[in-house]
Amino acid sequence: MKQKANSQVYEDRRTAILEAAIEVFANLGYHKVTTADVSKVAGISQPYIYRFFETKEALFLEVIQLIYDRVYAAFEKIEGSPENLMSELIQAYEDLMKKYPNEILLQIQTWGIAEENIQKLVKESLVRLKLLVKGKFEKSGLSDPENLSKDFLARGILCNLAFALHSPELTYQRRV
Repeated sequence: MKQKANSQVYEDRRTAILEAAIEVFANLGYHKVTTADVSKVAGISQPYIYRFFETKEALFLEVIQLIYDRVYAAFEKIEGSPENLMSELIQAYEDLMKKYPNEILLQIQTWGIAEENIQKLVKESLVRLKLLVKGKFEKSGLSDPENLSKDFLARGILCNLAFALHSPELTYQRRV
C-alpha cells in the first residue's frame, strides 16, 4: 500500500513539474528557461527536478511528448463520417487550443529549435499525427487521404500561427 502511495505521489509531482514546464517554456522559450524557473512555478526546489528529469532537455522532450499525446488522444476518439470528419477534427483541435493555449505556443517554438533530439521528436510526432489523420480519412472513405492529411496539418500550423499572433484573419473560415 505504501509503495502505491509513494508511486502516486511521484506521478503527481512529476505531472506538476511538466505542467509548470509547459507554462514556463511557452512564456520564455526553450533557450531562456532554466530549471530554476520551472522549479519556482512548480513550487519545488531546483535540485528536486533532477529526481524526475536528468536535464532541461529531457524535461523539454517529455513536455513535447505530452503535448502531442494530448492531440493524438483527442483525434483518436473521433470516428466521423466522410461528411463531418474534417469538422470534428477541427473542433477537437479548437477545443485543445482553448484548454491548453500554452501548448499551442510551445508547438510553434519546437519547430525552430535546432537541437537534434528535439527536432527528431518533433518530426516523429508530426509524422505520427499525419498518419493518424490519414488513417481517419482512409477509414471514412475520403479520396486522396494522403494529401488531405497534409492539407489538414498545414491548416493546423496556420491556425497555430494565427493564434500566437492574435491574427484571426489568418485562419480558415469554416464552410457551413
